[in-house]
Amino acid sequence: MATARINLTVDETAKEEALKLFEMFGMDASTAVNMFFKKVVQTKAIPFEISVADTPKKTTYDMSEDEFMSRVQSAIDNRKV
Repeated sequence: MATARINLTVDETAKEEALKLFEMFGMDASTAVNMFFKKVVQTKAIPFEISVADTPKKTTYDMSEDEFMSRVQSAIDNRKV
């Protein structure tokens, strides 16, 4: 397996806490980062949820019927002809 070197900048406190956990898991940081990269490639996704807590994005499934219809009407009213 070919390897490549990368240089990362991370929060120092998070790094120290993570290194302690990696040691408890029996791995080093390189192994943990490799696991993360391989999971991203395997799933074509970040292996945990990422969100902006202050601005939850509603999907049509999260809206009430009235809210959905209001947004549809607003889109119709604001369309450019």
